[in-house]
Amino acid sequence: MNSNGQSGITYLTLDWQKAQFRRLDFNELDVIPEKPKCFSKMINFSKELSKGIPFVRVDWFEIGGKLYFAELTFYPSAGYTPIEPEEWDIKIGGMLKLPSRHK
Repeated sequence: MNSNGQSGITYLTLDWQKAQFRRLDFNELDVIPEKPKCFSKMINFSKELSKGIPFVRVDWFEIGGKLYFAELTFYPSAGYTPIEPEEWDIKIGGMLKLPSRHK
């Protein structure tokens, strides 16, 4: 939560650094949370759970040093999350490789 009491979202890289883009529909966090102790497990399990899927967000909780799976989300914000700067919206979209229906 931000100092103004509103919910916030900040995207982070796998190196736990602030990403070069942000959502326009949320404020950014004032303080970046501490990296979870189970972060490497989260990444490894997420890679396994997402194998063969063009895009999925894998959500986790770490409570008391224990890892808990939350959910898989295939279309967050129905694919309409407003991102700035605009070149990152295009760059992120370009990372999605959908399988061809035609052989």
